[in-house]
Amino acid sequence: MSIFLTQDRAGTKLDEGSNPGVERQVPGSLRRTKIVATLGPATSEATVLRSLILAGAEVLRLNFSHGTHAEKQAQIESARRIGAELDRPVAILQDLQGPKIRLGRLEDVVHLKKGERIKLRGDGGSRHPNELSVSYPRLTEVLHASDLIFIDDGLIELRVTGVSDAVEAEVVVGGPVTERKGVARRPRSRVA
Repeated sequence: MSIFLTQDRAGTKLDEGSNPGVERQVPGSLRRTKIVATLGPATSEATVLRSLILAGAEVLRLNFSHGTHAEKQAQIESARRIGAELDRPVAILQDLQGPKIRLGRLEDVVHLKKGERIKLRGDGGSRHPNELSVSYPRLTEVLHASDLIFIDDGLIELRVTGVSDAVEAEVVVGGPVTERKGVARRPRSRVA
């Protein structure tokens, strides 16, 4: 006898191959897959969260790379309350990035242009024009002239031109920069 699992909106069904046309419902608790929805600024409002759960979301993912712990606590409490009101169990998945170097806070979007010179400071709070703060105090100790710096998963590229009390860099690939974007580096080439 062969058994096939099929999935439809009503749930998982067993189709027993030796009895064509015979299907029986499998309880939802035996399903091995879950519907995961990510909570963020657009999905944290109670009415949207309620809609997600009613649409079938069973696991709510919280990205701890963004937002404060107080915001995450409020999202969890809201999800638990709405899940209880709807009598639907909702699991919470915490997505923990691990240590990551990020840009600091910015008042507004910064538009970097190719060839422009800027400074990066490892103090996490620079507010000067043509300066970006980075959440890594040892920034000036680890960067050297001709190192490449990538911001926002490589969308923005800078080349280090010098290091003093700040890292001085030239924009190689420009574009808009917003706060809390990831920062990575590629050391200068050791090949002569």
